[in-house]
Amino acid sequence: GMTITRAGGLNPAAFNNANTSGNHELLLDDTFNGPSMFYTFAHLPKGQYRVYTYAIAPYNATFRTDVSVIGSTSPNPQPIGGTMPVNGFAPGITHAVHSIDLAPGGYIVVSVATSVGSSNINGFQIVPRPPCADFDGSNTVDVDDLLAVILLWGSCDSPCPPNCAADFVPNCSVDVDDLIAVILGWGGCP
Repeated sequence: GMTITRAGGLNPAAFNNANTSGNHELLLDDTFNGPSMFYTFAHLPKGQYRVYTYAIAPYNATFRTDVSVIGSTSPNPQPIGGTMPVNGFAPGITHAVHSIDLAPGGYIVVSVATSVGSSNINGFQIVPRPPCADFDGSNTVDVDDLLAVILLWGSCDSPCPPNCAADFVPNCSVDVDDLIAVILGWGGCP
């Protein structure tokens, strides 16, 4: 299974921020802090992932943490910090979001550095990302991709390859799953 290693990060800290309760409090009110930290996630299957790095300082709204994911297709670094939202999450305030394509045997390295005050890490989510539902290669999911799903609706030709045209959720059929992939992926591809 997946392994996690950490380098750096001096102090675990717990704080009771008045703006959090329940699950938000459980995730955001505890932190590892220090000048810089590296987290390595290894033994993940090949694929595309979204990496959510929660890095707000629950005890000081002026502190800022710069979060980078080495090899990410998203901007690096992403500065995180500010006033804690009331039981909510906000990219750029509570967390960074990075996309990465992981090769076989690859690993994800999250680099955390102090921008202002002290860097903080509250937690991570690493979520497999479905492929972009971009049928025509425009790097945007739009009406052309929606029309492709409608026009190619039904079972794929036999024998079905791993994917067939417009089968964005590979199951050898262009169906409601692919329609949902287009709707959820509407806009620019990551």
